[in-house]
Amino acid sequence: FAYWRGMRGRRFLERYFSEQVYGRRANGNDGGDLFSELCRATSEDGDRFDDREIVDHMIFLMMAAHDTTTSSITTLVWSLAQHPEWQERLRDEARALGSPWLGYDQRDAPREATWAFQEALRLYPPVPFIGRRTVRACRLGELDLPANSAVNVCSLVTHFLEDWWSEPQRFDPERFSPARAEDRRHSHSYYPFGGGAHMCLGMHFAHLQVKAFLHQFLLRYRVVLSPGQRVEMVPIPIPKPKDGLPLRLERVA
Repeated sequence: FAYWRGMRGRRFLERYFSEQVYGRRANGNDGGDLFSELCRATSEDGDRFDDREIVDHMIFLMMAAHDTTTSSITTLVWSLAQHPEWQERLRDEARALGSPWLGYDQRDAPREATWAFQEALRLYPPVPFIGRRTVRACRLGELDLPANSAVNVCSLVTHFLEDWWSEPQRFDPERFSPARAEDRRHSHSYYPFGGGAHMCLGMHFAHLQVKAFLHQFLLRYRVVLSPGQRVEMVPIPIPKPKDGLPLRLERVA
């Protein structure tokens, strides 16, 4: 089953990273990648990560920083295929930057692409459930929660509440524009990266990855759905198309 395949894949990754730790720690290895940095990192007291900690960090990085981003790009591209008017709008924005690549100093320039990415995250949050635990007794609405109670917050529900979102089932990136700012109506009505002190550290990294990809993708391709195509998205544990996502890519002149 899927869990067994996942554990088999994890064992492969454990062997792969474990075999390379010694070489990355060796003198003269000046690699600037995160793996090399973790292997060489020391605390102020001279302590280093042990091999197991490094392996676990790398496996988690692959899941947290890439699985979720892959899911987000998939749902974003699918949404743009369904809404060609927005696809053309973002393509015009990309062309206006006058560069085949999105430079770091241009990271904030694709404003409408940011809105579209945020809307894809709202409709299909990569982490639809977030587990938390109360550190002290508290009251939530009409509920009294004892200390050390397990609590799950669900963006898959919150992101569709009509009290905070206009026509929440509709793909509408402009809801994130400064003129509407629906995501700011409540401090926790929108939280694809979590919220508070435990907000995801990879939030800005994800935005950079997606916008860099989308810029080149839109300049090269137009994505089109096949006539009569129906796609069912499986929302958990990470959103993905149930039976794949067949799309047609057309070269952009």
